[in-house]
Amino acid sequence: MVVTVVLGIYVAVGMPPFLAKLTLMTYSTSGRCADMLGYVQVVLFVAAMTHYREEEKIKAGYSIIIAVLLSAFAVLAANRYVPDYMSKGYMALSMFVLAGIYFCCLTKEETLPKFLNNRKFFVEYSKKLYCTGLIAIIFVSVITGIYIRPLMKGLDAIYSKPLSTAIQDIVSKDREAKWVAHGALPLPGFMISCGAPTINSVNTYPNMKLWKSLDKAGVYEEVYNRYAHILVEFTDGETSMELIQPDCFCLRLSYQDFEKTDIDYIVSSSSLEIDNQYLSTEELYNEAGSYIYKINYK
Repeated sequence: MVVTVVLGIYVAVGMPPFLAKLTLMTYSTSGRCADMLGYVQVVLFVAAMTHYREEEKIKAGYSIIIAVLLSAFAVLAANRYVPDYMSKGYMALSMFVLAGIYFCCLTKEETLPKFLNNRKFFVEYSKKLYCTGLIAIIFVSVITGIYIRPLMKGLDAIYSKPLSTAIQDIVSKDREAKWVAHGALPLPGFMISCGAPTINSVNTYPNMKLWKSLDKAGVYEEVYNRYAHILVEFTDGETSMELIQPDCFCLRLSYQDFEKTDIDYIVSSSSLEIDNQYLSTEELYNEAGSYIYKINYK
């Protein structure tokens, strides 16, 4: 419960800076903590269900009111957190199903209407209902998650890709080279898994030496001094940084500052033709919308 209270406060209303540092909440964003809060609630639910039959239940009338309020709060809060994810019909169906589950968990058996208060029904069919409900929960969990986090075995999803082979070939010949990913957000992680030292891979801790070389005045320190995913764009203007969300920022890297980063290779999800007074690019790989360029400084 202590963990639930701390995480719940941080996710729902936030904390003053001194309290967030004291509880180490500053190491994560409230949005990311919501996932852990949800996991803790599942653990608490399982623990609570082990004492389910020992607890006092509520009369049917009160159970209906509480069930409706809880289901409405859950659905509306979810819709506010992820707007436009659920249609009105889906929201109504979710509220109905949740209300039914809450009602069954809360109400006293003897206060149910006569047609439901049937001892034979509860004794004879409780195991079947339990098994059916468990199967339904597992089925919904698998179906709703399989498209987001598909089940995989081995590392073929990475190393069987032609781009992976091309990156590894270059790394084997030029181990000290530094790389930058241009374009898609998952690209830096893919490059790291192929052995390429990538300056805009996820910064669990900020690379202050690099960022200070690009921002000597500390103008953007509030942007990069954090755990962050990093997008990179190239510009003819001055180098700048923009916070996109609490754990992601965009580095607009000036061609004039390229040499400060010691970048040797670019992997991009789009074609790049760079030739200016500071550098030029030499295409080494081009297949299926993925490109590798070697940087030649002038």
